[in-house]
Amino acid sequence: MPDYQSKQELTIREAAATEEKRKSEKRSVLESDSEVTKTSGLAQPLLLTNEEVDTERISRKYDDRDEDDESDSDLDSSDSDSDDDGLEEELLQRELDKIKKEREEARARKEAEESEESLRNKSNSANASNPLLANQAVKRKWNDDVVFKNQARSEPEVRKRFVNDTIRNDFHRRFLVKYMR
Repeated sequence: MPDYQSKQELTIREAAATEEKRKSEKRSVLESDSEVTKTSGLAQPLLLTNEEVDTERISRKYDDRDEDDESDSDLDSSDSDSDDDGLEEELLQRELDKIKKEREEARARKEAEESEESLRNKSNSANASNPLLANQAVKRKWNDDVVFKNQARSEPEVRKRFVNDTIRNDFHRRFLVKYMR
């Protein structure tokens, strides 16, 4: 909001400066009129007819009221009001455009976040269903993929027995089976 306040302050200062400029121009016009009458070498009659009298100039010149008074500013009120209305309308239009732009940016940002979230959800669901891409790697043994695993479990386990006789012990019997047959 500081930008808006500074713009508003600038427009107020600008309006005050233009009003001051108008007032100084009025003063200079009135002073130049009085100087023209003084410096002109022609003798002017002391009495003027009603058509020759400029009542507005006289009332402005000899008005004792302050120039900031409302009755004096009523002469220029139509110009300044139209300028002020135009300026206010322009400020309001700028503010409206600014608000529209902010809302559009917020809507675009929200849509981008939603699309990003949906993309993230899709990729997470795909990763969860694919064991190769899953983040939670299942620890497997090195022999889990072996084709002939666990076949020795079905065979009965042969227990070794201790026999003190060298001819009847298990080693001698396996030797005879293997080499003598």
